[in-house]
Amino acid sequence: MARMLIWIDREHAKLFALEGSEWRKEELRWSHLDHHTHRRGNADKESAKFYEQVAQKVAHAMEIVIVGPGIAKQHFAAFLSDHHPQTRRAVVDVEASEADLTDGELRDFARRTFDRIDKLTGTAALT
Repeated sequence: MARMLIWIDREHAKLFALEGSEWRKEELRWSHLDHHTHRRGNADKESAKFYEQVAQKVAHAMEIVIVGPGIAKQHFAAFLSDHHPQTRRAVVDVEASEADLTDGELRDFARRTFDRIDKLTGTAALT
């Protein structure tokens, strides 16, 4: 089971899985916004489909950190609470981040966050 960082906004998600010392990255795009999805109800249904895609990809994670600009990170965390409570229990942090962080900066952020969690819980630090 991996530790995961999810960077999410209203258009896409970057998933970084840390297994041992190896990082694996996957990106998901929200294929939305034809002219009919701008109505509130349709947009909500489409975002739920996107959040479900992300939730399925991270369901196996041991620990999850959710970051991103805007409010999509909170919406995704709430979606997990409502639809995937077991996965929501794996979320150890939800934080704001810049929109333009590089993949390297996101991996460094994840490593610092997981190191901090390890220190708080007394588990072995990441290499």
